[in-house]
Amino acid sequence: MRFVLFAALAVLVAGCTAPAQQGLAPAFTMEPSAPAPERFDLSFDGNILNADLEDLSHMRPVEDALWAVQKVGFMLALDEVPAGMEVAMDWHGDGSSMIMLHSHKAHGTNTYVEHVSAMDPQASKCIRVPVEDLASGDWQVMVHADGGGAATFTLRVATWGTQGAVMEDRHGHWPQDGQFQVDPHDVLPCEALAPPAQG
Repeated sequence: MRFVLFAALAVLVAGCTAPAQQGLAPAFTMEPSAPAPERFDLSFDGNILNADLEDLSHMRPVEDALWAVQKVGFMLALDEVPAGMEVAMDWHGDGSSMIMLHSHKAHGTNTYVEHVSAMDPQASKCIRVPVEDLASGDWQVMVHADGGGAATFTLRVATWGTQGAVMEDRHGHWPQDGQFQVDPHDVLPCEALAPPAQG
């Protein structure tokens, strides 16, 4: 009987002190933090003669004819998909204004993904494009106005991971392109291009 008890105790001790099974993965693996992608900034200065005339400058060739006295947007070229993108506007004028982005125009179609800010009297505003909507290619970056007179503005664009460029080609639609369709998408609050303090 004593032998049996000792044998049972030996088995129990061996089981408690046995090494952990090999090959089990830890709950998580600590990886070195990846470096943050480089940030690139550009800006565009524009102006509006009158809110009633602003819409004319979103259509070619009227945009070209008015370019010397009214500029309401530009074409942004992105050679690669950015890791992030924010657009801010500093507005100096009366009435309400908004930021509008058009992107993802598929070849042979006239459908755009659209990102917009609120149309309101707030002088400065900013939007961040959700990661799932980021794309390479040409982006129309523009403003729209309502109920005001002459105004000036600056559009500021920050991209991460790839540098954008203001194209020589202008942002307006050509009549021969036909009626365009928009696919509205949500926007996020900015994380980097905080608008300047009001007052």
